[in-house]
Amino acid sequence: MVLSRTFQDHLLHLQQVFERLRNAGLKLHPSKCNIAKREIRYLGHIVNSEGISPDPEKVTAIRTYPIPTNLKQLRAFLGLSGYYGRFMKNYSKVASPLCQLTRKDTNCVWTEQC
Repeated sequence: MVLSRTFQDHLLHLQQVFERLRNAGLKLHPSKCNIAKREIRYLGHIVNSEGISPDPEKVTAIRTYPIPTNLKQLRAFLGLSGYYGRFMKNYSKVASPLCQLTRKDTNCVWTEQC
């Protein structure tokens, strides 16, 4: 990912990156390259001039995730939601009842708090 403040700087930075790739004998696959974009999706995030935000499709996936019925599903949900925890206010407090269900020697009983 190459970020620049101005388009002129961006062209210069791209030229430097392309030269280094060529010197290293590496090639780029054109269909995997996005050049001069104002916003891109990257690893489940939207990156633009305003910063980083979660991908709306992933947020929808978290909101519509079915209620876990076993420990494996619960851990999968906690992994998915935890990846975006930095974007959720008080995530650790909200997820605490679910995390307690993953502890050893704890019965997986879904309560109202969960």
